[in-house]
Amino acid sequence: MNVEMLKSAGIDYDRAVKRFMGKAHIYEKVLGDFLDDTALDLAIEAYNGGDKQGLFECAHEMKGVSGNMDMTDLYRVACELVELLREGTVPNDALEAAFLSFQSAYLDAKTAIRQAMEA
Repeated sequence: MNVEMLKSAGIDYDRAVKRFMGKAHIYEKVLGDFLDDTALDLAIEAYNGGDKQGLFECAHEMKGVSGNMDMTDLYRVACELVELLREGTVPNDALEAAFLSFQSAYLDAKTAIRQAMEA
């Protein structure tokens, strides 16, 4: 596992391993399992369908997952999207910007994990 690749993508490997009680192999397995995550597919479907509640649920779930896994970049944008949706009435341009940031951070995290595991 190339830890530097993870760190450059906003994944705090060292902090996460501490959260996993020093068991790097377990954290690395969980990171690998994240590659099979489908939350973004559900979020895209909700966003495209105008389902703000569904999008909120996906973003809120990813907020928890990314926070527990110390994916700091993804966590930050998931928090922003959750808070925006929690406010209720959301201007379309603000929602689009927040969603695109969320999508980008999610894909960046997956790419970094995949590359770090292959290195």
